[in-house]
Amino acid sequence: MAEQGATILSTLCRSWSRYRVLRDLLYTLAICAVVSVFVRHFSGLPVWITVVVCLFVLTAWWMLRKPWKTNPQLLSRWLDQQYPLLEESSQLLLLVPAQKSTLQQLQYQRTLQALEQINDPLQIKRRLRWPIGISVIAVAASLVFTRLSFTANNSKSPVPSTIASGKLPEKRPPEIARVQLSIQPPGYTQRPVREQRELSVRAETGSVLHWTIHSNRPIAQLQIAFNGQKPLAMHPSTKDSLQWEYTYTTDSSGFYQLLVAGKPSDLYQLDIIPDLVPKITVSSPGAVTIIDYGEPPIVAIAATISDDYALQDAAIVATIASGSGEAVKFKETLLPAAGFKQGSRVFELRQRLSLQQLGMQPGDELYFYIRANDSRRQESRSDVLIARLTDTAQLMSIDGFANTLNLKPDYFRSQRQIIIETEQLLRDKGAIGTDSFNNKSNSLGTDQKLLRLRYGKFLGDEAESGDEHGDELDNPADFSNADKVRDAFTDKHDNAEDATFYDPETKKQLRAVLGQMWDAELKLRLFTPQEALPFEYKALRLLKDLQQQSRVYVAKASFKVHPPDPSKRLSGDLSKIDLPYIKKQSPAPTDPNEAGRMALSILSDSANTWKSEEPVLREALQLVEQAAIKNPARYLNALSAFRRLMNTTEPNNIHAADIILVQQCLQQVLPKPQRQPSIRMAPVRTETSNQYFRKLQEAKL
Repeated sequence: MAEQGATILSTLCRSWSRYRVLRDLLYTLAICAVVSVFVRHFSGLPVWITVVVCLFVLTAWWMLRKPWKTNPQLLSRWLDQQYPLLEESSQLLLLVPAQKSTLQQLQYQRTLQALEQINDPLQIKRRLRWPIGISVIAVAASLVFTRLSFTANNSKSPVPSTIASGKLPEKRPPEIARVQLSIQPPGYTQRPVREQRELSVRAETGSVLHWTIHSNRPIAQLQIAFNGQKPLAMHPSTKDSLQWEYTYTTDSSGFYQLLVAGKPSDLYQLDIIPDLVPKITVSSPGAVTIIDYGEPPIVAIAATISDDYALQDAAIVATIASGSGEAVKFKETLLPAAGFKQGSRVFELRQRLSLQQLGMQPGDELYFYIRANDSRRQESRSDVLIARLTDTAQLMSIDGFANTLNLKPDYFRSQRQIIIETEQLLRDKGAIGTDSFNNKSNSLGTDQKLLRLRYGKFLGDEAESGDEHGDELDNPADFSNADKVRDAFTDKHDNAEDATFYDPETKKQLRAVLGQMWDAELKLRLFTPQEALPFEYKALRLLKDLQQQSRVYVAKASFKVHPPDPSKRLSGDLSKIDLPYIKKQSPAPTDPNEAGRMALSILSDSANTWKSEEPVLREALQLVEQAAIKNPARYLNALSAFRRLMNTTEPNNIHAADIILVQQCLQQVLPKPQRQPSIRMAPVRTETSNQYFRKLQEAKL
């Protein structure tokens, strides 16, 4: 009886292990089928590679899980949870009879009888429904998707698209057995010589191409033609004329073809990689940097210089402009870039320019730009940046304030007096006591505050001390006068006069002035007038800029308007108004793309009518040739298809794929037509409008 329980439990463990192995195999099959199809569709890899990779990954994951191993303890615990009839005693089936007490033996017999009454306790068939269904659906969907993709690929045109064609399929003449093409890049690329077996070329600008063509039989003449021009003769390197050579230096993209005994081959692309000039990106400073009084005379430069191959040199070209009027002097200085390493592709420029070391004085301006050269001696320059040192002596002068047209208030000049008194206070600091120094500094802060409040009125700022309005409302008759109460307790910032007196740019600069005055007042209140001077000078500079802007003035021009004649109103009579008419003969503009547009319509017709329109097609062919020269990888297929169409004499030999390919190319090459002016149709008068005009005439009479 004891061995019977252990046998039943071990049989259940083996069945559970087989179920887990079969379930994981079915899920693995489903995952491999789906992943293989999608990877094959989007990456183009062979199916067997994706299947092997998926199986390897899933097998490793399967070995870590080890589904064939089953723990009897866990299985017995699971049986107790699923079947209450076992009374959570299925673990007694694992005990040795000698280890059981009398009570455990009685419970063991009850558990064994209950387990024998359960039919198929693991329910493996029911549990396998989901894995089998999922695997069948996944495999079926993968087969259907693969079939649809195969059918779609077979139904496509054998001629590649002009957009998707990267590397062109090569078709060599039958006389050519082998091709050896040596590409020697120029020295500025620092790349080694490479060889290839294909005729399509992709090389750097200035590369030296050397063709070595081996033929399977002697050839009388072998030529090469670039971009449809006159063929050039290749030279035989052996006496039996089985090996031909030619050397060519690249300068621009295009295409070429071989002519074996006068018979042209297919077109082969000649894609040239251009050497770009160095790229300079300036992060800081901005276009104009103004260094006010008290700020360090240093300009921090942060820029990134990059090139596709290598950088040869980098420097900062600075020009100092000093003086004014006709006495302006310029001095140019070349500053090497700090930390530059020759031959690097990317260089981060971080440099600080000391204006004092450059010999700049207050009022001078510095114009500088960054210059970089690559290994091919191509030069690139950044935008010109400007740095200015504020001239405090010019700011303190009264030149420019005495202006006959003074649109600004008189107290725009009071900031200058505050600066004079602040500097005088700093000079007298050693002669007066600390209390007197602090009192005078606080008094200057009060003057700065009053000046700020006077400017704030122009921008609608409120006063810091409120007004008492009790006397205005003492009259009992004004108790319910809402307008008077509103006038007494509300602010009117944006009335009609204030809203139109200053433009938005002037208001913005005035707010900047208030901000500088706030900072100057703070430093004066803290008894540090030395720190307040930079803010005072900056406020004065902004105010002087406003004063210079006020010189622009346009006077109003009065004109006399004749009173309108009421009898002619709403009459619609325009008989006495003559429109100017200018007759001018101008030649009709010639559109160079007209042949391409006409070729689109010709290609849409039957091939029997092409011969009568051959001149137009020849002009359109030239447009496609020019496009193929500029971008051979994109348009060379279309050029080959166009030439096949032009050389085909039998309409039955014309392929629809070639026509579609040429039409796509022409649509991409031709620019979009501009909208031409057209005559608008006059609105049709209805009975209602006619009746309206009749009523107007009657009212006039």
